[in-house]
Amino acid sequence: MALSGKRYEPQRGDLVIGTIIEAKPSIWFLDINGPSDVGMHVNEVPWRVDFGETTKYLDIGETALMKVYHVDEQREAQVTMKDRTCRKLEGGTTITVPPSKVPRIIGRRGSMIKTIKNNTDCRLFVGKNGVIWFDGEPEEVSHVRDAIHMIVDQAHTSGLTERVETFLDEGPEAVDPPTE
Repeated sequence: MALSGKRYEPQRGDLVIGTIIEAKPSIWFLDINGPSDVGMHVNEVPWRVDFGETTKYLDIGETALMKVYHVDEQREAQVTMKDRTCRKLEGGTTITVPPSKVPRIIGRRGSMIKTIKNNTDCRLFVGKNGVIWFDGEPEEVSHVRDAIHMIVDQAHTSGLTERVETFLDEGPEAVDPPTE
């Protein structure tokens, strides 16, 4: 589900979340919310993948946390999972936000993301590309989704971390309106 906004411009070293849209014998193609789909060769995963067996490891529709390792002059990127932070993301829910809102969702020194994690018991990854993956109990997942919508809608306001914490602790009726 997209919350509108500009598409992601890949930068080398960015951690991104992508969805497999095509699997060939030795390469996957992924949607990372960028100007074009990205390729990931079988040499860029931590598993030994035999020719023609890509879908045994990552199948169409599955999601992964990857790192951008190359961007060419045409802004076409290549990604890798050969990094200790990268992994296949099983189950869960994704939501796409404008990439410009990612710093606000993470918060200063990770304060916003910690607030969400500590108040929901959900596992959560935020990609620089604006794709957010989270997993947990259905009610908690719903709270995370609502909190992300709140952050995107109120990103320009002060006191947002406290309002999000109140929202997650006490519910939407306990939240004071934002101040500009």
